[in-house]
Amino acid sequence: MGFIGLASACGVAPEQCAVSDNHFGKGVPKDLGNELVLNTSSGSYGNNRTFLSFSNYSVIDCRTGEEKTFVLEDIFESNRGTDGGQTDTSPVAIRPRVESGDAGDQLLAYLNAGNFESLSEIAAKAEELGIVVREQTNENEDCGCAAFYPRLLGDKEPAPERNA
Repeated sequence: MGFIGLASACGVAPEQCAVSDNHFGKGVPKDLGNELVLNTSSGSYGNNRTFLSFSNYSVIDCRTGEEKTFVLEDIFESNRGTDGGQTDTSPVAIRPRVESGDAGDQLLAYLNAGNFESLSEIAAKAEELGIVVREQTNENEDCGCAAFYPRLLGDKEPAPERNA
């Protein structure tokens, strides 16, 4: 039985994990093998005071909940200026600006080739490409893990999609 069949058997299809609205999108997760799942997310928001734009890949180890987020773009600026918007309305960075250029495409090609064994190998490749890597451990099951590796729930809180 393939992964899609397994996903259907446990009640979570990968397509259920995708989210989209006016400002945010999370793509359909991809099974990378080795109990690793790839998520993509991006979004933007702007008004007359702030501008936010981001794009990330994240890979989750479904066994442990360990997640590495590869920041492809992170722009968060305010045009309130240095004096709170009284006279100066030039953009001020709220966070350090990150723009990875074509390094994101190179990382995606690496992920699609599957020439890695672990999450740490993927993180090392991303750092070699100059991509900012953020890490965390999730106590909640990722939807992609529920779809592709439901038997690895362990002590994690089940993904809400299991009950959808």
